[in-house]
Amino acid sequence: MSETRPNYSVLSPIGFLTRSANLYSERTAIVYGSLRRSWSELHRRCCRLAAALIELQVRRGDVVSILSPNTPAMIEAHFAVPMIAAILNAVNTRLDPASMAYILSHSESRIFLVDQDYLEVASEALRLLPASDRPFVIWISDDQSPGRCPQGEVEYEQLFVAASAVPVLPLISDEQDPIALNYTSGTTGRPKGVLYHHRGAYLNAIDNILTWSIPKAARRQTR
Repeated sequence: MSETRPNYSVLSPIGFLTRSANLYSERTAIVYGSLRRSWSELHRRCCRLAAALIELQVRRGDVVSILSPNTPAMIEAHFAVPMIAAILNAVNTRLDPASMAYILSHSESRIFLVDQDYLEVASEALRLLPASDRPFVIWISDDQSPGRCPQGEVEYEQLFVAASAVPVLPLISDEQDPIALNYTSGTTGRPKGVLYHHRGAYLNAIDNILTWSIPKAARRQTR
């Protein structure tokens, strides 16, 4: 079957976000401590983060690494990075500085998003890298957790102030473009990287819904 407009559509997880923003605009998408964001807010922030990454000269096939727990910034990166056909590398928060440094170098990461809780280990990993291999670092502040980003460094929320407000349309034309680069923990040697493409990530998400019998909508629990 030929890949023509009437019978073909690129499969990418980005479509889940755009569909939810269109159909469930004001429904809650993120609950994080006292923070609440709707699907439309999440979509808008992902678009602006994508625009900010473009302004930082991130291009198709470039790797953007992130070191963070399951925070709103992590969710936004999972959509914003592939929106511009870049590749997301979520670094294991349990790794030692040497392993992190190897991953940043091996992946040729252009950008490194770092949650403030991992300031010490990330700083040590960056120190182990030669200057030519160090990515551009963006520190993520978290109102739900104590801590402070290094003075004078670029802070995550600053990107949204400077970035274009014009929505960034997904720049995906090939569903077999890589979407994520995941590394092993390196327990039996150097960490090994595996690439996933947009189609694979999309189908895996659908498979999880079917396997876990996830209902159409979350049910509110009553006591």
